[in-house]
Amino acid sequence: MSTIPSRLKLLLAALALSPAALAHPPETDDFGLKVQVLRKGDELHTAAVFHVPLDKCQAYHFLVDYDASAQIPGVISSKLTRLADNKVRVELKLEERILHFPVRLLSVLEITELPSYGTDFVQVKGEIPSFKGSWRLSEGENGTNYRYQAVAKPDSVLPMFVIRYFIEHSLTERFAALAKLATERRGRSARQCGQSGNSA
Repeated sequence: MSTIPSRLKLLLAALALSPAALAHPPETDDFGLKVQVLRKGDELHTAAVFHVPLDKCQAYHFLVDYDASAQIPGVISSKLTRLADNKVRVELKLEERILHFPVRLLSVLEITELPSYGTDFVQVKGEIPSFKGSWRLSEGENGTNYRYQAVAKPDSVLPMFVIRYFIEHSLTERFAALAKLATERRGRSARQCGQSGNSA
């Protein structure tokens, strides 16, 4: 059952009548970030790509540094439980700010780690009834590309295009922060890969 207050649903429904809500987020050149959210029936399909100046080993170690997610906008806390050598459960407490109104969410993900290749994840508990996806790493010019794909089935009385709008803008902000953080922490990732690094 959704924790979104009725008052917020009314505010968002009113926002849907605003031309600003129909605008697409501007493309950002930072890290070559591109985010796309498409509706397919009652599902939202999200795809994103960005580039970081890390090799694949460094990029993978940052991807599975789950403590780092607590530094991403909207993430209040991240709690890790390791289930197997290549599987973890991560409990995320999130906060969205919509029209300056805070909305708190819980998402528990089970993540399968695929070393130097990426991760697969599926939500086992949360406000969104169905959410799953993957991260994939590929070599790029002077670094590594992160590719994200996810499919969600929102359970809300809000119009789908309003949900899509907020997801697209929220993820653009979070992925930009993620790319910046990965770049700032490349020295730590380099040490995990047995390389020398000058960054913290």
